[in-house]
Amino acid sequence: MEDRDLIERVKSGESQFFAELVLRYERPVFQSVFVFLGNRQEAEDVTQDVFVTAFRKIASFEYRASFLTWLRRIAFNQCVDARRKSKSQRTTSVDFEYEPQQVSEVNSPDSVAQGKELVDRVRGAIDSLGEEQRSIILLRDIDGLDYSEIAGLLGIPVGTVRSRLHRARCELREVMEKRGLQNLLDGPGALESSVEKLKHGEKSNG
Repeated sequence: MEDRDLIERVKSGESQFFAELVLRYERPVFQSVFVFLGNRQEAEDVTQDVFVTAFRKIASFEYRASFLTWLRRIAFNQCVDARRKSKSQRTTSVDFEYEPQQVSEVNSPDSVAQGKELVDRVRGAIDSLGEEQRSIILLRDIDGLDYSEIAGLLGIPVGTVRSRLHRARCELREVMEKRGLQNLLDGPGALESSVEKLKHGEKSNG
């Protein structure tokens, strides 16, 4: 059954069909929330809240964007709220899981620990950015949204997305240099490659 059919069923009062929408989109929504918050338990809680909010507001969904884009818009707003509420309690340590993309016998416990430390340091550099810069880096370079999706989420033109992303990447580069992460900045695309490492934490328990 297509999304539209499920949504219309839910709108007509057949709430049981919302469960299928949750099954389809729980994982991508969780991934988006997880990379934004950097804490698994908090991400699980916010993801649940996203779907509760979506169910309550589904009558207002008008197909101007995909259902997933609509869910991500809700998720983005709730992540921003969650960060504001917990900002004073947050530390630079995050629980991203480091998982080498190619597991082999040479992956010693020390190398895995070093990889985890590297991920934490890159994440810490991103977390030190202002909310605007941090959000744009996470949405584009980690969550992988295209420029038009980000523009829709933030309510800004695509051109503004591009300029903000450029400034955010420049600022992140400066932060990483100050933190002694220059070795991650050598070569074309090195900064993007370093940010990419954070994606290893994007997975749910399922």
